Amino acid sequence: MRIDQLLWCLRYYKSRAQANQACRKGAVKINDQTVKPSREVIPTDRVAVRKNQLWYRFTLLDVPKTRMAAKLVDIYRMDTTPRDALTHQEMQDQAWVKGRDKGLGRPTKKDRRAMDDYQEESTQTPDPPHRRIKLVVSLSYACRKPPNTRCRSDCQLQSTDGFSNL
Repeated sequence: MRIDQLLWCLRYYKSRAQANQACRKGAVKINDQTVKPSREVIPTDRVAVRKNQLWYRFTLLDVPKTRMAAKLVDIYRMDTTPRDALTHQEMQDQAWVKGRDKGLGRPTKKDRRAMDDYQEESTQTPDPPHRRIKLVVSLSYACRKPPNTRCRSDCQLQSTDGFSNL
């Protein structure tokens, strides 16, 4: 199987074209040698893939026939990526704070939505109890009889605040 097809099957890249391009750029090594996309792989090959500024390393256990589910990928490879590199990458991802330096222009639509969501979360408070009481007090019956008497018609509650059928 070709190395670009293998990287696609093992879900390192979303398409074969992306895997092919990575091989041409020198981001893929087999047994510590940069390879072309057409290089054939065999079991026991040590493969290194540079993706997101991190070298992922694995040893090929078996050659898959087709692309498979992500849960089944570990059947065909043994991950040998150093754990300290992965933890360093995770710490960098967490430390990165999305922000805008002063004077870089107006925020994008995505930035504005994030700011609006943040402001809504911080200012959101439940309705005070006196507001609910005012709503109850502002209800009246749509009947001509005094409120303490009963009538046979179907009286409906109406709101003077514009709410109907509460």
